[in-house]
Amino acid sequence: MDLINDSELIRAAGITYLTPETCLIKKKGDFLSVSVKNNSEESDESFVSYDRVNLHRMFPYDSEYKYISVLDLDSVEIGIIKDVSVFDADARELIENELHRKYYVCRLHRIESILDRYGYSYWKAESSDGEVSFTLRDTYSSILKSSDGEIFIIDIDGNRYDLPPFDSLDKKSKKLIDIYL
Repeated sequence: MDLINDSELIRAAGITYLTPETCLIKKKGDFLSVSVKNNSEESDESFVSYDRVNLHRMFPYDSEYKYISVLDLDSVEIGIIKDVSVFDADARELIENELHRKYYVCRLHRIESILDRYGYSYWKAESSDGEVSFTLRDTYSSILKSSDGEIFIIDIDGNRYDLPPFDSLDKKSKKLIDIYL
């Protein structure tokens, strides 16, 4: 049986890794744009430019700045950034700012109240941004617990919230959220 090396596997899977040598990341107006070195023999252009791209964390809870998928407006993958740290300070700042904007997470400190009504739960909580209110539909599937004990909540609008590990919550917060974990 022949073993396939990593580069053959990457080529067969159609994966394009984006590095400082193969792409240029910049801001175009309010949007992130990328120019990728063109390896196609069908075109004379040395770079293919995408005026507006979206970044997507492939492992959002485990790797904030590693394995970032770069997508065009049709959600077609242009390539993958293995590690943001290999880019120069300007490009790294653009990427990190865009990821922070997209993946903003409100940090909750304590839960004040949860009211269940007709398949929805209405939450009031204290956060790093002050008092917040949000609504969950199908509460049990809207709350995720990570392997390190942190609690993640996604509301009906797609907003993300996180709570510290259950053991570090105050008594009232524990009592309110315990039935959903």
